[in-house]
Amino acid sequence: MLVTSLGVAFGAYHWILGALSGQFQSSGSIGISMLLIIVGFQMLLQAIVLDVMDKPLVPLASLLRDDTRSIAAGGTA
Repeated sequence: MLVTSLGVAFGAYHWILGALSGQFQSSGSIGISMLLIIVGFQMLLQAIVLDVMDKPLVPLASLLRDDTRSIAAGGTA
């Protein structure tokens, strides 16, 4: 999110600066802004993919259920 926000802020700053001065912005400043926005978005998508792919092998509910049964039987957790 930080990289995407930096790209949006950089692009907005140069867009406002160009609008106030009446000059077009160079393709380099547009390219840097778009590069930061795209890289930040790709990093966000990759974080979502990693979160979805990293699923637990044993469901947490079954582990909790086993612990409560052993405590009820007089064992320790």
